[in-house]
Amino acid sequence: MGYVVTTVRVREDLLKEAKKKSLKLSHLLERALIEELRKERVRRAKRAAKEAAKILEDIDIDEIVKMIREDRER
Repeated sequence: MGYVVTTVRVREDLLKEAKKKSLKLSHLLERALIEELRKERVRRAKRAAKEAAKILEDIDIDEIVKMIREDRER
């Protein structure tokens, strides 16, 4: 896994405070990006689950059971 260099604009006061506290901006940015990507994956998964639920609502379970039983009898 490689790394890339990127540029980020940060408010001057935040940068000064981070430097005073010896915070590594690259680590903070990486953690924030990882967390935001995780949240986006969760949002997409929830959306997909809702769409699947809508599709499954229209399926008649009794009809599926009937089709499976007919198929087994063949």
